[in-house]
Amino acid sequence: MKIGVAKEYWPGEVRTALVPANAKKLIGLGFSIVMEKKAGSAAGFSDADYSEVGVELADARADVVGQAEVLLAVRQPAQDEISSLRKGAVCISFLDPFNEKGLIEAMAAQQVTAISMEMIPRSTRAQKMDALSSQANLAGYVTVVQAAFHCPKIMPMMMTPAGTIAPARVFVIGAGVAGLQAIATAKRLGARVEAFDTRPVVAEQVQSLGGKFVEIDLGDTGQTEQGYAKELTPAQLELQRQGQKQVISQSDVVITTAQLAAVRRKLSARIWSSLCALVALLWIWRWKAAATLKGLSLTKSLTLTASKLSVRVTCQAKLRATLARCTPITSLTCYKSFGTMRTKR
Repeated sequence: MKIGVAKEYWPGEVRTALVPANAKKLIGLGFSIVMEKKAGSAAGFSDADYSEVGVELADARADVVGQAEVLLAVRQPAQDEISSLRKGAVCISFLDPFNEKGLIEAMAAQQVTAISMEMIPRSTRAQKMDALSSQANLAGYVTVVQAAFHCPKIMPMMMTPAGTIAPARVFVIGAGVAGLQAIATAKRLGARVEAFDTRPVVAEQVQSLGGKFVEIDLGDTGQTEQGYAKELTPAQLELQRQGQKQVISQSDVVITTAQLAAVRRKLSARIWSSLCALVALLWIWRWKAAATLKGLSLTKSLTLTASKLSVRVTCQAKLRATLARCTPITSLTCYKSFGTMRTKR
């Protein structure tokens, strides 16, 4: 059986689906592997590293896709190349099947068996294949590092001859894998950390990492069998917004990591828009003194990263109108791990 690994085509993607050590093990089990040249270079592996263990290198992506009986990838393959796959082939990658209906239908038409890595059950037996949790763990760490770089205030408390600087206040929304790592990283940097999650059972985990759990009575919320938060009702969402408003207004950094299982992006677009508006207001307020901004028009471009999410916010409005309406966003684009959502206001 021939395994194919093509070079990742998503901009900025540095991961590879197969490293030389694992390629060697698969070849030892009797598989043959064809890999596109430079497919591992972004991850730090040269073509020579793969050639040494017996991997066949191909010049073009089409050569890999056309030969593979099992196609390995990090990101989902492009929809227009599904017709190039062999009938009966197996594709293993992140797929985002609930939002990529056209891609899944194209695979079904080509009789391709698709295995979506993010849909692997979060159970003890499947722990080694839990790619989603491992990446979320890294995302929580990177988010705090990015926040520390962009935040105009230092994270730890600093005592100087001129006076004492209070530690930065970090508010983490969502205490799953990414959220807990964000809490731990922010605490290690010396920040004062608060966190909220709709699942009260995670309060102890937040506290064990040194964070303060923000309690908001939302009634019955619960979680799925795999540990994901359940979608809230409109009334619960309003209670959540009101409860978080005071904490957000006092925070220097707000990190959103909350994730619902199998929920379409377009259903949560309004929620993301509301969160991003609050974050934009917070950053604008912190960056400029109120006296400087009073009555002035401003344009700020912010980049916030959280749990494989990068949000670009462009805000143009007067401070008075911004604080009064709380809807300063003129355009919002959310780039998620497996697709793009665009919302215009």
